[in-house]
Amino acid sequence: MGENLGSTSNGVDAAVLNFYAFIDTETSTDFFRVGYNTAGGDAFTTGTTLQSISGSTGGAAQSFSFDISACNTATCAIGFQLATNASVTDLGVAVLLFNIESLVLNNTTYELLNGTSMATPYAAGIVASILSYHPDYTAADAVTALKFGGETVTALASTTVTGRAVNLEGSLNYLAAPTGVAATVVY
Repeated sequence: MGENLGSTSNGVDAAVLNFYAFIDTETSTDFFRVGYNTAGGDAFTTGTTLQSISGSTGGAAQSFSFDISACNTATCAIGFQLATNASVTDLGVAVLLFNIESLVLNNTTYELLNGTSMATPYAAGIVASILSYHPDYTAADAVTALKFGGETVTALASTTVTGRAVNLEGSLNYLAAPTGVAATVVY
C-alpha cells in the first residue's frame, strides 16, 4: 500500500513519518518494509527503503518514526510492504495511526502569535506560579489574583471582564504574602 504526499509537502523543510505497527511474521523469511520514492510510484522498486523488519513486536503495537525530509516533492510516495514466503501462517502486519508531520523552518525572523490560544499558556503559567508561591491558596484565590493583579489596559476595557492584561508580578503581589514562613541566616 502507498500514500502519495501530493502538493501538501511543497515548501516543507522537514517531514517525519509516524505510525504504530503490530508485526507477527516469520523471522528471517517474512519482511515488513517501509519506504518512499521521491519520483512517485513504487516505493520499493526504485525508491528508498527506510527499514526492513522481520519477526514479531511481541504481541504489541510498536511506534515507528522516520525522517522523510528528502521526500519533499509533489510526487513523493510512501509505501508499506509485506513480503512473505507463506510457509508459516502468522497474524501478519497492522499499521495504525499513520501520520506525516511537516515543519517549515524559519531561521531569519520570529513569528508573532496572538489570540486566545496563545493567552492560555500564559494564564496557566501564572496560575501555576501563584499556586507554587503559596500552595494553600485555593483555585478561586489564584483566579482572583490572575484577573485583578494584571495591568490596566484601556483598549481591553470592553474586551475582558476586568480590562486588564495578565501580569505575573502583579498577580503574585495581589494576594497577601505567605505568612508563617521563617528564614534563618547563617554566617
